[in-house]
Amino acid sequence: MIKKFTFIFFTLIAIAVPLPLFGQNFSNASQEVWTLEDSVKHVLEVSPRIRAAKAEVAAREGDLSQAGAWPNPDIGFNVNDKLGIDDNSGGIDLTQIIINQPISLGRLSRQRKQAKARLQAANQEFLYHKLLQEKETARRFYIFQLTAAKLDLAEEQLRVAKRYQKDDPLVRYLTPLEKKRLNIVLATASQQVASAEGEYNEVLSHFKMLLQLPQDVSCKVVALEPVQRLKILNNLISLQEKGHPALMAKKHQLEAANATIALAQGELFSDPIIGIFGERDLLDEARETFYGLSLNLKIPLWDRKKGAVAKTKAEAEKVKYDLEALEQELKAKLHQNYMHLGHLIEQAEHYRNEILIFAEEVFELTKKSFAVG
Repeated sequence: MIKKFTFIFFTLIAIAVPLPLFGQNFSNASQEVWTLEDSVKHVLEVSPRIRAAKAEVAAREGDLSQAGAWPNPDIGFNVNDKLGIDDNSGGIDLTQIIINQPISLGRLSRQRKQAKARLQAANQEFLYHKLLQEKETARRFYIFQLTAAKLDLAEEQLRVAKRYQKDDPLVRYLTPLEKKRLNIVLATASQQVASAEGEYNEVLSHFKMLLQLPQDVSCKVVALEPVQRLKILNNLISLQEKGHPALMAKKHQLEAANATIALAQGELFSDPIIGIFGERDLLDEARETFYGLSLNLKIPLWDRKKGAVAKTKAEAEKVKYDLEALEQELKAKLHQNYMHLGHLIEQAEHYRNEILIFAEEVFELTKKSFAVG
């Protein structure tokens, strides 16, 4: 029973609080006995979800690098027979070269701000995926531990039943009724072992699949440890508010959404284009080359981007409310799990102090009574 409460304890805490499960040396996948730290580290190395989150971070890094790039210039050439016609020389000549360069006035800085916020959000999403993998690994790890403990208990019960039916010399003095009762105890213990073995093999298979281990390798986990006392709830809430990656990711998404508003507002005036051109023409019946500059501006006369700006503002508002809802949800979940876990710990202590002690005394007295006939 205490082992069951220990399993529930770690499962509930993993729901809302990032657990520091790193820091120990990692053994290779062929090891036989796994700790929680080993299991988590191995899962984080082989999980495709973690690799996908890493790829997302790399994509956002590419966006940030691209966000600061200047637009490329355009170059144009004009080839015609105008000069040949004008001076009666014939032929086709290059008469004009034009180079146009868009000039960014604040757009690049807004793009970089948006891309940086998205990269930070992707990094926090990566940490959140790691937290989810830690939680799932811990959940299956403790299920494995609990199932192994149940199997050990069932096997111990079977050993006791066999000892009192076959090995004890007093059995031959029992009445047929008492012998049948011992047969029922032995049959029940055998059935419990078979059931526990089936559950154990199923959980073991799922655990190997999680760690991506071959099904034919030997795999065990360390034994359950006694349940620990709870930390102060306010400390857990403070830790969650400051460092929960889901919250941090949503905050950076809000920053990116606000940067998108500024970017949409800045697109009201597109980048001005400065042009440099060289042109050949006839001046005083002689071919001459002259140069010049041009400036192209787009005037927002009809399209003032009101719809695009309104859309980005609405999307930022949505992210803001999503953040508030997530904060409330995580806080409520942590508080609920904390209260529930506290009750479980109280029940475990009551069971250990008020039931198990007396049950052990009754069992010892029963064995003595059987020994004296």
